[in-house]
Amino acid sequence: LSGMDLPIKTQDEIHAFFDSSDKEFLGIVPQESEYTRSHVKYDYSFLKSPRYRSSVVRKIFGRISVKLQKIIGVDKSYNPENWSFVDGWTWFSITNAFAEYAVEQEELIKKIFSNAKAPDEMFLQTLAYNSEFRECLHDSRDLVNGSMRYIDWKRGTPYVFRKDDFKSLIGSPAMFARKFDERIDSDIIDMICEFFNHESKIV
Repeated sequence: LSGMDLPIKTQDEIHAFFDSSDKEFLGIVPQESEYTRSHVKYDYSFLKSPRYRSSVVRKIFGRISVKLQKIIGVDKSYNPENWSFVDGWTWFSITNAFAEYAVEQEELIKKIFSNAKAPDEMFLQTLAYNSEFRECLHDSRDLVNGSMRYIDWKRGTPYVFRKDDFKSLIGSPAMFARKFDERIDSDIIDMICEFFNHESKIV
């Protein structure tokens, strides 16, 4: 979860749901694309530069660096197992078994993703997709159902929920939702908190 996420089920419902499942809840795009492949194919070490996001000069230099690598034909990717590189969402819920597996792959993860672009959106998905845990993915066809997170990319990047979205949020089968921003609409945050405070008192 991030600071802009909220649960949209009670704690009892969330714990009961995950306790009853041995699946990996990763939002995943189940096919490799050239866009995704390019994130590990080229060196994006400039992204580590201080204040990169706020620096126009650094961003321009970064784009030039990647274009030069493409022209020269650089391919820095390390892919010993001929993996498919897939991506998805940064937000996830995984089993202890998969978490332990991921930790065991620390050195391999560093070697493949240390200078990649958006590695947080790739490394877990790629590990799962290229291992026995692929069979444990809850849903590799749908990002929302696959992660049990209600995130709306059709109306925004992602869309910030408002009070008019209350019914659709509460009625969603997802466990969590994002994103919320009190500067845009604090009412929806209050409505969800009040609703689940009331529900927990009833239980």
